[in-house]
This record gives sequence, structure tokens and C-alpha cells, in this order.
Amino acid sequence: KKTRSIMQIMTEEILIPFDGGLVKVKLRFHRTSHVTMRKLSSGGFSLSMPTYYKRNSQEVQKIAISLLEKFKISYEKSRAKYHGEKNWGENYCFLFGDKVEGDFSNKEDVLAFLKSHALPYITDRVAYYEKMMGISKPYKVRVRDMGTRYGSNSSKTHALSFAVSLICYSPDIIDSVVVHELAHFFEPNHSKRFYAVVYRYDPDYQISRKKLIKEIHK
Repeated sequence: KKTRSIMQIMTEEILIPFDGGLVKVKLRFHRTSHVTMRKLSSGGFSLSMPTYYKRNSQEVQKIAISLLEKFKISYEKSRAKYHGEKNWGENYCFLFGDKVEGDFSNKEDVLAFLKSHALPYITDRVAYYEKMMGISKPYKVRVRDMGTRYGSNSSKTHALSFAVSLICYSPDIIDSVVVHELAHFFEPNHSKRFYAVVYRYDPDYQISRKKLIKEIHK
């Protein structure tokens, strides 16, 4: 009989104290000689490391903090290069691409404020493009904190999810994300045919996408 070796992977989630808060890290222990970390689109980080580290929680935490610090430095360098501003600070918040002044020091209050504008506006834009693109069955629209992603399309639930922070950007940038997600109704993958649909309804899609990546709000 031929036998196959099965690589055993053990996973667990921990919270790492970092930069004044707690960061969710998904640990993956398996037969490898390398330690790697990547940012998850759903939020938090994935840390892959050799199995023997599982017996030393202090060393795992030390490694995780070191790698998180590298991610922070890389992110700050990228932000400085692009000259983009954060979506909100203690005394300002972007809304539809314009900077609004006020007390925005409490994150939960800021998210509630943004969601109160985002849900009705994005729902209207989805309905507008559904009609234009010939999508007869209306999508359910959800708005939530999505980390690094701005939108997603679930064919299983026929629902679109959008990042609450998307409302910080100008209407044309918001529309580009709406069109992108609705285009998945026709093409599930990011193929040439998918982008043909996107550009048919948003000819300036690439301009808006670059602004979104660089955090340029309008």
C-alpha cells in the first residue's frame, strides 16, 4: 500500500497587546522552518510558524509584536508617500470627500455617525445601478466595519457588504465600488470580462480606484 504523509496544521486565535489596543492574531503551527505574517482581509493577522513554538507562548507573543511593528512602519511609510489623510481624527471626519470638523474622538460614535449616512446613501446607489445594469433581483445591502476591504458580494445570500468608511469618499469613488461589486453578478472573478462590465458603467473606474488606494478622498 502506498501511504501519504499528511501535514498536521494546528490553529488558534490570540489577542496581542499592541499600540494601545488588542490585535487579533490567528496562529498556524505546522512543519515549516519559516515564520511569516500576513494581514487578513477580514481583519487581524495570520502568523505561521514552526510547531515547536507552540510550547513557548512568551516567544510567540514577542515574535508577533515584532512583526506587527514592521507592519506599522511599512503602513506609515506608505501613507507618508501617498500624502493621504486618515478617514477621521480626533477633531475631524471626512464625509462624501469633504472634511467635517467636530469631536470625533470616540470610535464607536464615529462609526455610528458614518453608518447613519452610509446605509441609506449606498442603498440608493445600489438600486440606481441595479436598474442601469439590468439586475432584476435587488441585493440586500449591509454596511459595516470591514478593515482593509471596501466591498464584497455574496452570491450565496445575494447580499452586498460595504465598508462604513467608504462614505468618507466622494460620490464618484463610492460609485466605483458599487459598480465593482454589482459587476460580480455577471462575472464572479476579476477577469477581462469582469472589468469590461465595470468600465462599461464606470469609465473612470481606474482613477477612482487609485484615489481609494492612496486614501485621497475626492
